[in-house]
Amino acid sequence: LHVEQGEISTNAAKLKGGGIYGVLCQLELVDSIVRQNKAGYDGGGVYIESLSAAAILSTVLVQNVARGNGGGIFSKYCSTVEIGGSHLYLNVGAQGGGLYVEDTLTVPLIENTAIVQNKAVDGGGGGVMWIATPPTEIGNVRIHNNQAQYGNNIASGIVALLTSVQGAIMTSNFLPIVPEIKVSIVDHYGNLVKRRNQATTVVATVFSEYCMYRTNDCPTSSLYDAVPECHNCVGIAQSVFGKPAQEIPGLAGTV
Repeated sequence: LHVEQGEISTNAAKLKGGGIYGVLCQLELVDSIVRQNKAGYDGGGVYIESLSAAAILSTVLVQNVARGNGGGIFSKYCSTVEIGGSHLYLNVGAQGGGLYVEDTLTVPLIENTAIVQNKAVDGGGGGVMWIATPPTEIGNVRIHNNQAQYGNNIASGIVALLTSVQGAIMTSNFLPIVPEIKVSIVDHYGNLVKRRNQATTVVATVFSEYCMYRTNDCPTSSLYDAVPECHNCVGIAQSVFGKPAQEIPGLAGTV
């Protein structure tokens, strides 16, 4: 699909791609306007996926809205994504208000482009949200005055789980252990990940050098060896939280 000096406006899709929808395609959008389009799910202005190649050049994407991700542009599993000399502003999405890009085969390129005053209402990246493949900025790229639950201008998906516990906590075999452990999830930029209505499940367990609640030693020589082999114990591992898993509430980011 090649669009040059065109306007795509005031369209609506129940699911994906309010203005443009492309799968296994080649999209060239040049010197055009994409505005006031709506999608019930992803890609308010533009939706492209599945080995598609996209070049969006000298184009304005404004006031597009997605109830899902990518208010202005949504890209997933594409071969190439290039945005140059363009302006993305006043777009709204759940995550990636201006641009949402996920798992691109090659590095996404943003060149001489302004991404301003976009909003991610439910998660990260008011301006840009990326998963797996961070974009490269070339030339005069301005990403500012965007709003999000985390990473107002640019954010990524979860890349690390941080805990307040460093090393081992030692206690006797018969005394209860009640550690206070803080667990946080962060993105590539160190932002605390906060996502509305999307909790993160954390599973944390602890094992003992000795059989829990028993006096006989396990056949491991050190606390740092493999999980003990004394399977006649009441339990080799116990949940840190007192239950199999603990959910981090979506907008908390920590527990």
